[in-house]
Amino acid sequence: TEGGNGKEKAGEGEDESEGGAKEVVMGDAQASEGEGGAKKGDVGPGDDVKAVDDGMDLECNEDSVAVDDAEEAPPAPPAGPPLPTKFVQLLSLETCIMAADKINAHIDELEQMKVILADVQQWVATSEAYCPKRSTKRTKKSTAKPTVEQVQEHITAVMYFPVDLVADQKRLEAAVVAALDWREKASEALEEIKEEEEEEDDDKDPNAPPGPEVLEVSESQLQALRSILNQAEGVSIHTDEEQVVERFMDVYEWCHDAEMAFSSTKASVPISDLERVIKTGIPICDDKFNESEKVPDFLRPIFAFGKLRLSQLTVALTDIKQWVKEAKVAMDGSGVQLNLATGLMEKARAFAVKTDDVTAACKELNAVFSWLQKADAALRGDPKLEMNDFKRLMEDGEKIKVRLRDVKVRGSRP
Repeated sequence: TEGGNGKEKAGEGEDESEGGAKEVVMGDAQASEGEGGAKKGDVGPGDDVKAVDDGMDLECNEDSVAVDDAEEAPPAPPAGPPLPTKFVQLLSLETCIMAADKINAHIDELEQMKVILADVQQWVATSEAYCPKRSTKRTKKSTAKPTVEQVQEHITAVMYFPVDLVADQKRLEAAVVAALDWREKASEALEEIKEEEEEEDDDKDPNAPPGPEVLEVSESQLQALRSILNQAEGVSIHTDEEQVVERFMDVYEWCHDAEMAFSSTKASVPISDLERVIKTGIPICDDKFNESEKVPDFLRPIFAFGKLRLSQLTVALTDIKQWVKEAKVAMDGSGVQLNLATGLMEKARAFAVKTDDVTAACKELNAVFSWLQKADAALRGDPKLEMNDFKRLMEDGEKIKVRLRDVKVRGSRP
């Protein structure tokens, strides 16, 4: 070609193909080649022109050009502000701003740099809160951890800063990978626990009472679940699997502590202990998460047991407070009536939990019953009492606030 224009000069003589025909296109289009390879030429005076359909010979070339363009096209930039092409170290940016602050003049670029620095510092602080540089002992619940989506969104924001934050970015990306890897292992471990639980269910007595009336968790199951939580200590990102296992262990330990604290073998406990246990159990046992689809079916019985036991203790606390109020009114009056004392004692025996207030009141009520038994025997003359002994019996009745009207009437008769 001459002059880079992509055309060949036609010779003075006509070059003939094997068929003896020469095809010429108008203008700058390429001449089509015959069987003998006819050359391309310019249209000259007197030349025969054969019309060629526009684009007929370019169809293949157009396709190839389109493919090449598609292969070489750069990726579309993400939506949002333009991405920086040059980056500086954070320390260099801080040093530059400190130096510019000493200049006694208003500099628009300085204000822009301060805005960038503030945004970068906030991003770095959030990164440290999400994924600390130093691994620390587990100090917060899984719900306080950031989600995978939050960390990924935070990573995306770094591309808009003209500051080198590669180290922090890589640490966050590694944390996401670690969380996803742990999630997979935890899911496998939960599946193994489920299979073990199903095997143990096959060996159970079919006549045994079903949950949630029984707090029953095998030691092997507890060990496996604790192992999952221990492995999650190094994972700084929240996962549903960790929250499920964490909640299961919280509910189990709460139920176990409640069983031990209010065991029937204990005489009584302060009512404040009952209030504290209930207050602790409400966010653990009475929570919508426990009934969500995230909880595997084989873990649901312990959650149902915890909710049932929390409800039982709450009802017991209400009944005990009402009972104590009624007993206090009875004992602070002119005396305890026999029928009222009998009713209070029957209610107290039905309480699954005995508090110190109930125990103290029951002690006084028992003293009433004991005195009434002695008084009844004395009035029947079995055995007969001397006058002084009978007076002491009456004085004892006054001290324990027995309603003595009928007794005095009978005692005054000869």
